[in-house]
Amino acid sequence: MGQQPAAMAGQQATQSGGYTGQPPLAIGVPAQAGAAGGSHTQTTGSAGQIGSFQGGAEQLASQPSEIYPEEFVDHLSEEARNCLDDCIDVSQVAAWCADRCLEEGAGMAQCSRLCNEASTLGSVTAEFIARDSMNLPSIVDAYVDTAERATDELSKFDSPHTNEAEMVIERSIDSSIDMLETR
Repeated sequence: MGQQPAAMAGQQATQSGGYTGQPPLAIGVPAQAGAAGGSHTQTTGSAGQIGSFQGGAEQLASQPSEIYPEEFVDHLSEEARNCLDDCIDVSQVAAWCADRCLEEGAGMAQCSRLCNEASTLGSVTAEFIARDSMNLPSIVDAYVDTAERATDELSKFDSPHTNEAEMVIERSIDSSIDMLETR
């Protein structure tokens, strides 16, 4: 009938016309370092799906602690590196949780919205950390405020995706506060 729409970032067209998720690239990492052909390690969930967060905490715990070249972050403190890792995790896990919340229906709409906001601000915070921006405290404050609202909403539900997102976001809040206290 017409042409297939171009694949969106992070997706790859399949022969059946659908799209499969691809592992996201680390923020601020040169393309060759984060590309599938580079040194980036892909993780596989318990169901064998690349880029899926099925498998929960075990999968995140098995990921390399640093997903970017050492020289890229050598100017950052250990607290900033931990916060950077955690914000990258939030940007991915919270987006995944938001999608699952939408699949469950209108009763989880607010949870989905807050997870999307936490995901977006987690990504922005990671970018500002990587730049060691002088505006970082303001960004982190906004992120922590939104992340706390998201965890309050997530705690109302008991499902694998909400529990996983709540755990990852709480860890990120803690590392964000630690980073600000050591600046």
